[in-house]
Amino acid sequence: LEPRTYEPGGERPGGWAHRAELLPDARAALTWAYSDAGEPDLRIPLAAVCARLLVELNLLEECRVWAGRALAAPENARADQTAVVELLWAFGHAAMFTGRSIHECEAALRRGLELTQQLGDLQNQFRLLSRLHALHRRTGERKRLLEVALLAEAVARETGDPAALARAQTYVGIAYYLSGDQRLARERLQAGEAGDAAIPILPVDHFASPRGTHIVSCTNLWLLGLPD
Repeated sequence: LEPRTYEPGGERPGGWAHRAELLPDARAALTWAYSDAGEPDLRIPLAAVCARLLVELNLLEECRVWAGRALAAPENARADQTAVVELLWAFGHAAMFTGRSIHECEAALRRGLELTQQLGDLQNQFRLLSRLHALHRRTGERKRLLEVALLAEAVARETGDPAALARAQTYVGIAYYLSGDQRLARERLQAGEAGDAAIPILPVDHFASPRGTHIVSCTNLWLLGLPD
């Protein structure tokens, strides 16, 4: 269950394309761990790796329930903080797309971001900022969207990762696009597209995956009077 880089050839038995085969065992393990007969010290780390699997399989309501249960457990206070970060990311992501409270979603993501800043975990900072960017896009909070995008850009620069740098350019471009500054948006979106083009293969579990969308870029060009 432990997340790892999904190498080319993941279609082979045991590879990433077969992760769905782990679902029955993951569910059974969670049910046991949270039963009276289960081992309390396993609850948080087990829920963290299972939450990642549930997100991968788009079982978001199930993910939200298990991640929320783990975060509310007494064991959470003494758990490994990297596992707690994973649970907060998964809970925030799942809550955002299952129609739950926006405040509950943002609180989880903000708490996760604070933890990653304390831990100096740049990759998970970027993952959480990516989810906050998506959240503020959905809520139409354009000022906060730009703030998150610029913070993601600063984190990406600190990592030096080409995929993160390209994604951050796209995030800033989207923020400018939704704020009405189409020329600044074009500069950033174009830079993000160029950065993406220079990365032929990006593992699907990379912290800056998935790649940026071209839909906003097309609309931006249209608004600038460049429909072709």
